[in-house]
Amino acid sequence: MNNIETLKHTSLGEGVAEREQDELQNYFVRTEAWEMLNEGRVDIIYGGKGTGKSALYLLLMRGETKSQLEKTGIYVIAGEEISGDPVFQSLNEDKNNVLDENSFRDLWKVYILTLIGNHIKAKENYPNGFNEILSLLKKEELIPLEGLQRIFKVALDRILRAKHTLSTSGTSSYTVTLGEPTLEEERAGKISIRNLLKKVDEILIKENKEIWILFDRLDAAFTRHEVETPALRALFRVYLDFAGFRNIKLKIFLRDDIWERITKEEGFREQSHITRYYHIKWNPDSLQHLILSRFFNNIAIEEYTKLKRDMLGNPKIQEAAFYTIFPSQVESAAKKPKTFDWILKRVQDGKQNSAPREVINLIKFAREQQVRLAEVGGTGSNPDGHLISANALSLGLEEVSKIKVETLWSEYPELRVYIELFRGAKTEHTSDSIKELFSMNKLNDVMNTIKKLTEVGFLQERKRSLKTTYWVPFIFRPFLSMSQGSAFDKDVADIDE
Repeated sequence: MNNIETLKHTSLGEGVAEREQDELQNYFVRTEAWEMLNEGRVDIIYGGKGTGKSALYLLLMRGETKSQLEKTGIYVIAGEEISGDPVFQSLNEDKNNVLDENSFRDLWKVYILTLIGNHIKAKENYPNGFNEILSLLKKEELIPLEGLQRIFKVALDRILRAKHTLSTSGTSSYTVTLGEPTLEEERAGKISIRNLLKKVDEILIKENKEIWILFDRLDAAFTRHEVETPALRALFRVYLDFAGFRNIKLKIFLRDDIWERITKEEGFREQSHITRYYHIKWNPDSLQHLILSRFFNNIAIEEYTKLKRDMLGNPKIQEAAFYTIFPSQVESAAKKPKTFDWILKRVQDGKQNSAPREVINLIKFAREQQVRLAEVGGTGSNPDGHLISANALSLGLEEVSKIKVETLWSEYPELRVYIELFRGAKTEHTSDSIKELFSMNKLNDVMNTIKKLTEVGFLQERKRSLKTTYWVPFIFRPFLSMSQGSAFDKDVADIDE
């Protein structure tokens, strides 16, 4: 096969894990985060957008990994759909029944109990010890239920009815109570959700079984701030409540910027008690291995490079394989970076994070652009003979830039008008030059806006010898048609371009 035929027979997957569920296991990079999660050593996975949290979630939920865990006595239960509409989206729609943090705490416990009950009920040979619990859950109409949406709706209805009808102890019509029952209620056969969960835990311990309940896509689940904050704070408090259970474990996957926001606004005293966590950070070696894993999941690439995928563990072979596919540089000059460093720098945001999602999108779009260039035979289609040319990488970056900016707009619509003002502007500013940019458009609150733009990664704060400047990362520039250089006097050099 020639180069263009090789590329046409090459698939690099998707930048979003939910869209590549069937292929993910083939080229997933087994990082330390994965090993610790799979071995049960961590419960909370923090990471930026696109760093691979959902990939970890999917691997636990599907195929070989799930089967292996079940063989060791660990049952994995999804608390959220892998794709499609989020289970919890109904909370955003009903503005008349906004729950406070305590109500959310009860909701999570009812939902988790119901998930466990329906999971056990679906098992063909569940331990006899669960018979009494299942009988009670059936009486409460918490089992049997089909689908996560239905399970969550039943749990939410239970909380909303309690919110409107239960005001004092002893008035509950339920056998399972949200709070601790009085002595009189206990004599009448009532039991709290916590004590029922404790009974489940005791049976699991006796049977040498564990249950892991996974929560992902929480950034998409709650679109209203007044819902997101109490819901997530309550979920983490429930996680801490469950610390007393040995064999019921919650596994939570959450964006680090969301966690930072919900804890910064009101504080979270118990934060120091959350110790079983892992913060995903990708290093250059892992990202290069990620790129090559995508390429070498194709027989066409093995034939082109005359290398096998299982040889990539050798760093020298990995480096050689990379530069068999890509040119040595994208911008030809003595002081310009090598291609791999160029890729990492071009996809970084203002927090200096090179997210796997952007890396995958860049190589995917570069492959597509290379095929188009070859088909039309355009100028500079592939002058150096590599599979992917410098020109294709530059064109691919334009598409990545568009997606990155539009994603930022969708997540922070209040910042769109400010980001738009950088269109056609220079790439490095001082607070004064940004103030001038905003004032021309009659926008105020400059320093607070700069702070927000920095927090979301659109700007990177830099300390120069003479002043503080704000630099727009490369990934945002193509779509906004920005021109390299500073918007202020050249006494502060733009040295890192």
